[in-house]
Amino acid sequence: MLQNSSDYIRLSLYIKDAPQIREYARRRRRHAAKAIPDNSLPFTDAVSLIKAVEVGKPNSTWELHVELKLGKSAPPIRGSIFLPRSMSKTNKFLVFAKFYGKGEKAQEALEAGAHTVGGDELITEIANGTFKFEGINKCLATPDIFPAVSKIARILGPKHLMPMAKRGTVTNDIANTIKDLTGKQEIKSDKSGVVHLGIGKLAWPITDLRDNIKAVLQEIDKLGKSHYTKAQDRDIIKNVALSSTRGSGIYLLDYKILIERTKEKLTL
Repeated sequence: MLQNSSDYIRLSLYIKDAPQIREYARRRRRHAAKAIPDNSLPFTDAVSLIKAVEVGKPNSTWELHVELKLGKSAPPIRGSIFLPRSMSKTNKFLVFAKFYGKGEKAQEALEAGAHTVGGDELITEIANGTFKFEGINKCLATPDIFPAVSKIARILGPKHLMPMAKRGTVTNDIANTIKDLTGKQEIKSDKSGVVHLGIGKLAWPITDLRDNIKAVLQEIDKLGKSHYTKAQDRDIIKNVALSSTRGSGIYLLDYKILIERTKEKLTL
């Protein structure tokens, strides 16, 4: 029961009149609308529309763009994944390993399928600018030769070929590392906190595309929550868009079904 006029005044502070309620509802709707981009479609509709635009181009590539909720100073998400249906090109490995002494690591690399294997003489050739990197897209080094390899970091770095221990490319387990890196897809967010990834070919069945997207989203979700403790209780993924190589992106309305690892399935 209200005892005096001051009680009426305090109560009036918590009561919104009809115009205030309507304005509050409008603000909530606008806020919710911002969370869903205008060009959003369910997965199957997005696929159908992009295929219609790209008709006659079966070799075009599906691209996935995943916008993350990362802080401004947060380090990038980084990892790798074996896709259910691989689309990786054939890797050509450059391996720094010593041939003198037993030379078993160098021999191991050759037997595992490395394109070029060498030691100090290869480092000198690269430093002099006479080595041709044609088609080489992966580089490994054994720990004993790595200090010498570091001297040509200014050459290997811009080519994204500099071996690094934290990435597992400075190792004594050369054969297994080559095997692991063959067919693996790299996941890395850019400065804007977006992961861009080739995910399949337009000619593939929609089920293969869906399985690859599902695997990537679940891996990104896992990587985000393992690296950022604040992300444990919230979604690390903000938006997901699908596009062809030359086409515009379409945001996926139902991407969360793929992240949650439930029995719920996308309608195909």
